[in-house]
Amino acid sequence: MKTPDTYLACAMTSMPTEEYEVFRHSLLSICDALRERGLTPYSEPYERSLNTPESPLVVIQKNKKVLDNVQQFVLVYAHKQSASALIELGYAWARSVPITVFAKEGVKLPYYLRHAETAAAFDIHITTFESIDEVPNMIKEFKFND
Repeated sequence: MKTPDTYLACAMTSMPTEEYEVFRHSLLSICDALRERGLTPYSEPYERSLNTPESPLVVIQKNKKVLDNVQQFVLVYAHKQSASALIELGYAWARSVPITVFAKEGVKLPYYLRHAETAAAFDIHITTFESIDEVPNMIKEFKFND
């Protein structure tokens, strides 16, 4: 397997099971779109099946190892909620990794991301979507640092 160069994060741990499964399917399409761009994405919900949960310690260790080496970070933010994805975002920001946020229209972003001009100064680019199903096509046209 190629070493991941793009970390795909999403806030979805507190979703009901049905919604989680639908959202996870969308993440698979997003990973495919990133691959079509020649990128090698890593996404924890993508990497494991729904039937084989890992301990939080194993997940944290694996995710940190990937985060230590990626060249870009993508966050899909469809729900305002506390999530590990926000910790991952902060870690990528601290590493000065270019960050792309696909945010659902109307969902209030975390404080540091609310003003696009401020975010852009830190190489954080924010794009909004109405439906998660739009994101794979948006990725096909998005200007990444590739």
